[in-house]
Amino acid sequence: MSRYIGLECGIRQGGVLSPYLFSIYIDSVVGKVIKSNLGCYIKWICMSILLYADDILQIVPSVTSLQQLGSTKYL
Repeated sequence: MSRYIGLECGIRQGGVLSPYLFSIYIDSVVGKVIKSNLGCYIKWICMSILLYADDILQIVPSVTSLQQLGSTKYL
């Protein structure tokens, strides 16, 4: 059991603005991942991040690259 935590701001799941705000956020994340050059490339196409609906798959060549990608330096 944990104590009650009240939320004072935000968008409810299923809200009208939720998909729009999510797409804005995800677009900036994808841009930063691609600019980092830490992912995998297949025939000069960046395949370091794949998106489907609200699922995200990050593909990197090593654990170190994944840790660097998750650092605040890139995101």
